[in-house]
Amino acid sequence: AVELVYEKGMLVAASSRGDGKQGRDLLALMLRSNAVDSIIAYPNTLVIHGELYVEEEDWLRRGKYVSSRHMTAGIASQLSPEQQDVMSLRFMPWRWIDSPYNDELTSLAQLAMLGFADMSKMSHVIDSYQDIDYWHTHYQNTEALLLDGIVIKLAKTLLQREYGHTQHAPRWALALKFTGPKGLSNVVDITYQMGKSGRVTPIVHVQPLALSGRQVTRVSGRSQPWLLQSKIEVGSQVEIELVGNATPQLTRLVSRR
Repeated sequence: AVELVYEKGMLVAASSRGDGKQGRDLLALMLRSNAVDSIIAYPNTLVIHGELYVEEEDWLRRGKYVSSRHMTAGIASQLSPEQQDVMSLRFMPWRWIDSPYNDELTSLAQLAMLGFADMSKMSHVIDSYQDIDYWHTHYQNTEALLLDGIVIKLAKTLLQREYGHTQHAPRWALALKFTGPKGLSNVVDITYQMGKSGRVTPIVHVQPLALSGRQVTRVSGRSQPWLLQSKIEVGSQVEIELVGNATPQLTRLVSRR
């Protein structure tokens, strides 16, 4: 997740969510990219929360990342990413903080008028559990977008303020994650990739596994502590899930060698 701040129409700050209190400064990266306009026609302070992403076509063309999400995270974490990678970034706004409008749909439509991606077309009023099931299934089967779930939330800003937040999340929103196809494979090697920021990510290489027409041969090991805690090593049989029909993810150790 990314927060953008505009003052008098100028992009003056951009940061990742981080731990919820402090994130990574992404202003220089955003100014180098075409993900958003650095100047917009809005005279007041504007704070937007949204998501950086890379389209699958760009990820496949580059061919040096485990997944499109891994590519996005890699670009954002590097001190000096390649310009070709930076230009592949896209931004999807999903909330106008302290919006002057009374509901989320109007706020999203107004952001589109300012030049941001029009997310009002992907926001729907629901009246029943059947509506939730319908849109959950619809977006889970939408191949044009690499989504890992949907969010159900109260649209009226007055109700959002009334329900408030817990320490970690709003009480007026609920994330429903997609369950992706899963399969089993054996670990054949574990290598390590160091980003330009110095962060080391283990890469788990597995025997070819077909998931939703894709051939998975490697997957992020998340972190060395997680890998050690999960007791995953060469020879282990692991379960891999294709999250959002896009990102291969290690879910659990099935058996040790």
